[in-house]
Amino acid sequence: MDHRGRALRKQMALANSIAARFLLVLGDDEVAAKKGSLKDMDSGEETPIELACEALCQALAGGCGPNCTCNN
Repeated sequence: MDHRGRALRKQMALANSIAARFLLVLGDDEVAAKKGSLKDMDSGEETPIELACEALCQALAGGCGPNCTCNN
């Protein structure tokens, strides 16, 4: 999330500079549809993803962590 109004390209460059593993791309249309695009910063691959705890946990960590409430 960028509160400075930077362009998407600049936000991606920042994510890369801090060695972010993933980037979740959301716009107004994606939020309305409850879907986003998950970008793997290592491979550059973008995958459509549902904005639901279960889907995000599975994609990011291969399963939920101890503080997750989705019961996966």
